[in-house]
Amino acid sequence: MRGLVKTGLLLACAAAAGNIRQLRNWAKRVGYTGELLCEPDGTDHGFEELDADGSILVHGPPGQAA
Repeated sequence: MRGLVKTGLLLACAAAAGNIRQLRNWAKRVGYTGELLCEPDGTDHGFEELDADGSILVHGPPGQAA
């Protein structure tokens, strides 16, 4: 990426994400649950699309009707 503004914005986002990760690791280690940011992440489902019930939606290949 080129440009001072773009690079600075990317660096700020990376620093914020790193800080949140460190905060969550600390909260897990000491058992602190008093803040919303300290709650653990939900289950990672990768790139699967889920419906309202949490079931995986089944689609055909991109570009084809299901």
